[in-house]
Amino acid sequence: MINFHKSSLIFSRNTRALDKQAVAGILNIPHTAAIGKYLGCPIFMGRPHMEHFQPLLIKAMSKLDNWKAKCFSKAGRITLIQSHLESLPSHTMQCFKLPSRVSDKLDQINRDFFWKNSSTRKGLPLIAWDKICWPKSIGGLGLRKTAAVNLAFLAKLAWKFLTKPTNFWAQLMSVKYTNPDGFFHYKPRPSDSWVWKCLLRLRPFLKQGIRWKLGNGKSIHFWTDVWCSDASLASKLDSDLSSLSDVDIKVCEFITDDKQWDLVKLN
Repeated sequence: MINFHKSSLIFSRNTRALDKQAVAGILNIPHTAAIGKYLGCPIFMGRPHMEHFQPLLIKAMSKLDNWKAKCFSKAGRITLIQSHLESLPSHTMQCFKLPSRVSDKLDQINRDFFWKNSSTRKGLPLIAWDKICWPKSIGGLGLRKTAAVNLAFLAKLAWKFLTKPTNFWAQLMSVKYTNPDGFFHYKPRPSDSWVWKCLLRLRPFLKQGIRWKLGNGKSIHFWTDVWCSDASLASKLDSDLSSLSDVDIKVCEFITDDKQWDLVKLN
């Protein structure tokens, strides 16, 4: 049975107000501009805005109201930032790319709490916040910038899609968009979800640190994938992909018995 008290309708922006009222009246379900949250994460259509993540900022600010900054040393403030403020958006950042304004605002909350002596007195920053966020091994205090952590979480999500094809979420994304073999060659579409678009934008970043391990060669593109060096063969040869007639050829085409013998003779 459908629970109408917990149900709501959301319409596209092109739907007429008269049609919204008619559908809501027939189904006896109210319509709303936003669906709300699911498992703690906001649900939205299209590109997210700062308003979707406003509860994160409010929750972070409410933490500061219960803390008296003047009673803590700098070491105590670092501990509170790492154990509370940095962990608040972690669940959401594992699913979505936060807007830059939200990431900057969260960093500002951490920075103000670290430097301010009270909520009314403005603290004097003695060191740039970028240096504060350096690892301790190179002179920083080990705090983390929100955008960098968000990037790491999304890269981990993309890595799961590439390396764990049996995962239920990876199977769902494969059916809806493409399998892991075609991830780096997929062409984005306007109808793609925001999560998928964020993962696609990470492809240049992921390519910097991954490399194919040669097996049967059926999933590796000979020219465009990184498999025998620290860069693709096309980039090594400064070759224009449009000039290659066999740009989609796979490595498996070159490791048959006959062609292996040809390569040996050439060497």
